[in-house]
Amino acid sequence: MDLSTTKLMPIQMMTASRKRMGTVSTERNLFSMQILGAATVHLSHKKVPCPLPAQLPPKFDL
Repeated sequence: MDLSTTKLMPIQMMTASRKRMGTVSTERNLFSMQILGAATVHLSHKKVPCPLPAQLPPKFDL
């Protein structure tokens, strides 16, 4: 049994899992940024005086 390969295995597995977690976290961050962007756009639209929101049914009011 070669000790050098057994020492390398857990490190390689850790780096692989870390890379996988990194991609997942970046995707999650992008998704939350999209939600935040949509929310800020929605809020900025609400600040603008407009007769449309009063005519819309309540279910469309986010």
